Amino acid sequence: MRNPEFFRKHGLVSFIGLPLVVNDELKGVLSLYTKERHEFDTEEIEFLSMLASQATIAIHNSQLYEQINNQAVENAKLVQAYWQKEVRLRERDQQLSALHFVTTAASESLDLDAVLHEVIREITEIFNFDATRIYLMNRQMTELNLRASFETNPKFFANYTVFQKGQGNIGFVAATGKPLIYENIQHDPLYDKLSHTKGIKRGGFSLWAGFPIRTKLTTVGAIACIGVKPRRLKAEEVQLITSMANQIAIAVRYAVLFEESQTTAREVSLLYYVAKVVNQSLDLKTLLCGVMHEVRKLFKFDVGRIGLLEANGKDLRILADEGRLRKIVPPNREIMKKVLEARRPLFFENIQTDPLYKKWTVNKTASKEGFRAAFYLPIRGKEKTLGVIGFLGKDAHRFSPEEVRLIYSIADHLGTAVENARLYEAVRHSREELRELATRIQVAREEERSRLARQVHDDLGQPLTALKMELAMASGILARNPKAGEKTTKPFFDLIDGMVKTVRNIGEELRPAVLDDLGLTEAINWQAEDFQRRTGIQSKVTGRVGRNSLDPGRSVAVFRIFQEILSNVARHARADKIKVEWKKDSANMLLMVSDNGKGITARALTNNSSFGILGMRERALFCRGELNISGIPGKGTTVSLRIPAH
Repeated sequence: MRNPEFFRKHGLVSFIGLPLVVNDELKGVLSLYTKERHEFDTEEIEFLSMLASQATIAIHNSQLYEQINNQAVENAKLVQAYWQKEVRLRERDQQLSALHFVTTAASESLDLDAVLHEVIREITEIFNFDATRIYLMNRQMTELNLRASFETNPKFFANYTVFQKGQGNIGFVAATGKPLIYENIQHDPLYDKLSHTKGIKRGGFSLWAGFPIRTKLTTVGAIACIGVKPRRLKAEEVQLITSMANQIAIAVRYAVLFEESQTTAREVSLLYYVAKVVNQSLDLKTLLCGVMHEVRKLFKFDVGRIGLLEANGKDLRILADEGRLRKIVPPNREIMKKVLEARRPLFFENIQTDPLYKKWTVNKTASKEGFRAAFYLPIRGKEKTLGVIGFLGKDAHRFSPEEVRLIYSIADHLGTAVENARLYEAVRHSREELRELATRIQVAREEERSRLARQVHDDLGQPLTALKMELAMASGILARNPKAGEKTTKPFFDLIDGMVKTVRNIGEELRPAVLDDLGLTEAINWQAEDFQRRTGIQSKVTGRVGRNSLDPGRSVAVFRIFQEILSNVARHARADKIKVEWKKDSANMLLMVSDNGKGITARALTNNSSFGILGMRERALFCRGELNISGIPGKGTTVSLRIPAH
């Protein structure tokens, strides 16, 4: 008895203890106490032993049950932990897979828009945001522009496309280069402080998270993630979106490098194109329009114009005008005049806010139509300003030094081109004047020949005829001695007849009467017959053209060319036959003369000392026609003359 005091205190007298044993394992002791003296007999001991055995089994079963329940609880916890870990692993795998996909796209693709849309798609699938929007900085790093987005309610977000750097929460993220996350903007005072419009809050959204898109040197944009329900983003979710933003920054860097290389290539190509056009084309309007189109395409301007000063040096004439809104927006002649006066360019990043542009502009149509960027550049020649080139763009644009140098180079090329084109125009005009002078000389020559023919006929032929009549009368007087008179006067008559014949021949050579009396077709036939009679070369004329098909001046030119052709055949061809075709088609008159002689050589065709060929070509040029000569050695020569019928 370990504690006698306990027994005395509670008045306990008798005690019996029964072991609780199961499978030789002691589970405990069943103790019974009495306050009266009691001797336990065998039957009681057996009963109590049996009771203790039952109690032992019950205790054992209860312990087993508790152990099983505890094990089931542990098992359930293990299963739950396993599935939680499996879900986390799957999420992590999905996130890593998405990050790998974005990384690959950013590294391998130069299509920035395609990369951005893939990022939007991956973020939407993983996080189920109600809106995900990617903004990128403009070239001047002053403004954020929406480049890719997903929204469950696109109409609501339609107005949130442009933010100035530092403006609103997204502008704050871009300016600081640090993430900004609101679990619930409905109750966050910082969101109200930074928000520009508080429109997202009024739209009933709660979650707003912004992540900067950063390269090593600067922030190039930001991602905005928006949700209707409040949400606390986990650390790994923030890390994943940050990693995706970093990959976007890489894609932006690659795209910028690629765009710069493409721009450089386009600039070189443009300079080559301008130089090529300047060297090849002398048509001023074609040249200016071609250069305008290429420059506008390179810089993505909406309207482009080129104006040149008139000869008086005051009036400006627009020669190249291109762009969809060019008819709505008139040329800004006030700004162009400023450029001409100052002989230096004017660049306007944003005409909506530029005070100088507003001060110098009378017509405000460009501003009202929403144009922002504008620049005007003088086109300078060697000694003076020739004109102005100007462009308008819907987007604000700050010109880089490289772009300014390129534009200057283009303007210099244009100045050279304009001067060359004007010089060519002056030479062409001079040639026209010379051609007109040659025409007038030719007409004057033919008129002089006609006058000379009339003068020879009237002043020489008629007196000779009178002399012949006088001699005839004199021969009558000598009737007393007819034989002596006839013998005396016959040489005079023969001489006079020869002189009359010579005068007639000279007149025909100077101006064949048949050409004036019967027309060009009969003159050609007459000349061919006369040629055959004089040379013995068989001549055949085919085709007939109406008498008045050509005006007198061109008729004479064609006849003189025909005469020169026959003269060349007689002197050089060694032919015995010629064929003459004289006909008319729908638009032209055609004279073709072919012989069967020795054939003209290529050397003879290029001989600049051949005045006969040069004369024929000049006459053909006078008629606005074309003269072609070809020959085959041993087979003959063909000369063809084609002139417009009208």
